[in-house]
Amino acid sequence: MDAELIRAKIRHKLRTGDLPDRHLLVLAIGPGTGKRCNACDREIYPSDVQCQCDLAVGGGVWFHKTCFALWKRVLRG
Repeated sequence: MDAELIRAKIRHKLRTGDLPDRHLLVLAIGPGTGKRCNACDREIYPSDVQCQCDLAVGGGVWFHKTCFALWKRVLRG
């Protein structure tokens, strides 16, 4: 998926509250576990690198490594 399209999805999800609007602590980085990436909505396959972050209110968010980097850049403006 194109990086600009992912950035647009991230900006939309930040506006709707579907993605956190502050930096999160990464709890785990490793092979994908089949979760859906909270940024691009695609499955994170075992051949992908997955970043897992916990939310302060419970639950978590999962990103492809690339999507996580894009989310951080969008937050920085």
